[in-house]
Amino acid sequence: MWSLEVVVLSFAILIVVIILLFREIQMEVVASVAVLGLATVWFMGRRRGRQLYKSFYDEEIIRLEEEQKKAEDETIEDKVRKALQDKWR
Repeated sequence: MWSLEVVVLSFAILIVVIILLFREIQMEVVASVAVLGLATVWFMGRRRGRQLYKSFYDEEIIRLEEEQKKAEDETIEDKVRKALQDKWR
């Protein structure tokens, strides 16, 4: 999933590289700008991926804790219900 910042940065880098090529700047400079831009986009994507994974992981932990608590609550309710049924018999 691409964020708007990454897309804008990618287009900005592409535009800078094209302008540098048309201005007949040395290829080493253009290549350096392109590589630096790609590395920046890669790091931003990696950071975003880690944030998404962390939020997904946190949500799953919360969901599992709620399910476990619900299962424990149901177990207690079942025990009380069973004890009442045994008492009334």
